[in-house]
Amino acid sequence: MSKSAIILVEGRGEAVHLREDAGLNLLQAAFIARDLIEHDWRVTMRVILDPGQSICEYSLLCHASDETIARYRSAVQLSAAPRAARYAVVREIRETLLPFTIDAKAIDGVNVEDRLFFAALLARITGVNEDVLARVRATQHPLIDDDGTDEYERLLRAHVGAAYLDFEEAVACWTVRRCLGDAFEGVAVSAISRAYGGPQRWLSDPLCSRVVRDGIAAQERGEGGEDFRSRLIGLFTPVFAHGEERPYFNSPTCCRREHGKVRIMSRDRFDILGLRASERMPFDRLRELLDEQDAGRGTRPFALKYPYTARYIAGAVAQEAVAHAGADDAVQVIFVEGIDGLTNAGTGILVDAELRALLPQSIAYHRFSARRNAAHMLPNAPGALPMIADRLWERIETTFPDGFDRAALTRRFAAPSPASGRGARWAFSRVSGPSPPDAGRP
Repeated sequence: MSKSAIILVEGRGEAVHLREDAGLNLLQAAFIARDLIEHDWRVTMRVILDPGQSICEYSLLCHASDETIARYRSAVQLSAAPRAARYAVVREIRETLLPFTIDAKAIDGVNVEDRLFFAALLARITGVNEDVLARVRATQHPLIDDDGTDEYERLLRAHVGAAYLDFEEAVACWTVRRCLGDAFEGVAVSAISRAYGGPQRWLSDPLCSRVVRDGIAAQERGEGGEDFRSRLIGLFTPVFAHGEERPYFNSPTCCRREHGKVRIMSRDRFDILGLRASERMPFDRLRELLDEQDAGRGTRPFALKYPYTARYIAGAVAQEAVAHAGADDAVQVIFVEGIDGLTNAGTGILVDAELRALLPQSIAYHRFSARRNAAHMLPNAPGALPMIADRLWERIETTFPDGFDRAALTRRFAAPSPASGRGARWAFSRVSGPSPPDAGRP
């Protein structure tokens, strides 16, 4: 008789900024994993790293003041030369807030405009920003310890020349290992929702392809409503922004259904850059481009974003859980994501809804978040989770909301969470998707 638990946890951004709430979730997941291991559960941890997010926007500007955002926006809007002003603003943000330098890797001959914000999927660490790193070292906060700062710098310097997502994954693995100690050997840790390999592999996983193709077909039929969110197609792709020299490739680049066609728009999350370019194409043309990418000869690569990302994540976890349930005595899925009451409806809440719909009643499901005021514990400064992991770990149990029942997760049979229609949407085969390289290694 065996017991298996899959912990799905938010982990994006904790390699860039100390105020990333995902760092709380990652340590909460480690806390839960330790309890499970001590009660003889076999634990798998799947960490969500968002390949589409722009490092500067989602991991830096999210923590900037409204006044700072307004200053950046005005610098472009009021400029007589908007293109040069965009480049200057992006350069200023990177040089003053990012502890490392980055560029965008060319993708099968497509050179992406790396003077603008671009997706983490393409980001490569090219060096250390010594001025910002020195400021990081000088940051004073009760959670920051010198040993953690040394470890962050070691990890950062070891990843110069590597993909940014490799660094993010290494930080997540290091953090879990640091918290669990010897018990870490009983946990398999790997990223989910990130892309490995070239563009032809970005959407090649059978489950991912199914999510994308089914979603596009539903959009073409006009299903799901007419509000903006309902019309979103969960893909992003390079698009030429007006006046720019090379295509712009960022997760907020919007793909949606509009008047029976597909509209692709360039934009940025805080509308700092003032990009307005867009194009329209028939659904058949979108499918042709995806077919070319699947065949390894695409010149217009597409990548996954929400809402398809949520469906793929939930589908992959449910498929894995069902595979375990064939032989195991007990299986449970635990989703640790977000801040109580503040989870994004289009990301974490959607993953939660999809998991509740996909998991059969025989598999217990739990969702946990951090209490609302827990985020205020964290420093608002560039850096990474190793700087605060040890001291945060000491008090991580206090970050769970009231009503957190530790014992419910370690009983021999955990009761399923109440949810109607659980497991009714898809049937899963026992063939799991491709595994990432060196899963679980920091």
